[in-house]
Amino acid sequence: MERQNVGLGLSVVPHIVNNSMVLTINQTSSSVSDSDVASDIITNNREINTVVQVLDGQSIILGGLVPDESRQSESGVPLLKDIPWIGGLFRTTSDKSVSSQMSVLIKVTVI
Repeated sequence: MERQNVGLGLSVVPHIVNNSMVLTINQTSSSVSDSDVASDIITNNREINTVVQVLDGQSIILGGLVPDESRQSESGVPLLKDIPWIGGLFRTTSDKSVSSQMSVLIKVTVI
């Protein structure tokens, strides 16, 4: 088994050009996939690369990386929920939709 890094990442590389600053920005988001079939760990990786030019004192906001996940879960009375034909009386199935957004606010200050 191999270690996998998951979560949020942000990399900002500034370059001063004349009276402004050029920022090379990399946003990453990764998570572990809910897979019952695979024997290895499967990760979902998403990445955005941006280059922006801003003046001293200005702010920028970056949005994106909006994952939409649909999850289905089943619960019920152990053993009874697995009985053919009448098991449905002893179990419930629920669908859940999860959405999140990563937004980054950067204010540029030249010292």
